[in-house]
Amino acid sequence: MLRSAAELTLPPSELTVDPGLDRLPVLKNALEWLVGGGRIAAKPVALASASPALTGGDRARAWLSETLTVMGAQVLPRDLGIPQAARKINDGRVTDEPARQALAALLDDLVRAAAEAHEATDSLPS
Repeated sequence: MLRSAAELTLPPSELTVDPGLDRLPVLKNALEWLVGGGRIAAKPVALASASPALTGGDRARAWLSETLTVMGAQVLPRDLGIPQAARKINDGRVTDEPARQALAALLDDLVRAAAEAHEATDSLPS
């Protein structure tokens, strides 16, 4: 599912997958680079996290949402937390059906938002 979303060729969107909180300094540096070049401004962003904890990475998504909003990204209202990830993700694949459906809905939202942003960009006067 993530691969098909990553293959989208809609210029105003990006898909970033980060392996976890232990890599936040790397992610933070990457975000600072994006904002410095204006590459994240007004781009739609969908947030999802998976965690062994019952919270499903709520704090990480909240931090990332706040950070990306300050940077000018269009953070989508729907997000996804997958708690007890070891039970729901096997070999890098989401195997829990409710989590798969929620992820599919989130990616559909991202595709829709990216298409709308692309149309808005194309309709700007040259």
